[in-house]
Amino acid sequence: FSIIPFVRAFLVALLTLGGTYLQDAPRPWHFTLQGRYEIPMEIQGTDIRPGQAFLIEYGVGKQISDRIDLGLVGYGAWQTTDIKGSDFKGDPRNYRYMGLGPEIQFKAIQRKDWLLMVTLRSYLDFDVRNAPRGNLTILSIAAAF
Repeated sequence: FSIIPFVRAFLVALLTLGGTYLQDAPRPWHFTLQGRYEIPMEIQGTDIRPGQAFLIEYGVGKQISDRIDLGLVGYGAWQTTDIKGSDFKGDPRNYRYMGLGPEIQFKAIQRKDWLLMVTLRSYLDFDVRNAPRGNLTILSIAAAF
């Protein structure tokens, strides 16, 4: 009996640029846009170097109460260079996928000197090429102090 590792480690250089606009109003709207370019290194223990990729994430939301924000979030990913290496036996076509879905953010604890937020977002994939298609749901907890 043997266990074959499902995931092998590799390093990725990330170039990231993004920003957020927050409306100055009692119940503000907010807009976020972030772009990343990923440059992966060779996968350890193989002769496979994944292709580079451009990713964009975006969101628009509205604060509906002192504690709750609702929004729409999305992403897109495009592989920009081919996978290389003699060990690669998969489909050589570049991948592309996009996702769109709702987000809710709850300020669980909101005090003058610190904040605890819980965010739930869910994406439904569409326009997928050469990649798995499905749903992605993320629950995150963040504290600011």
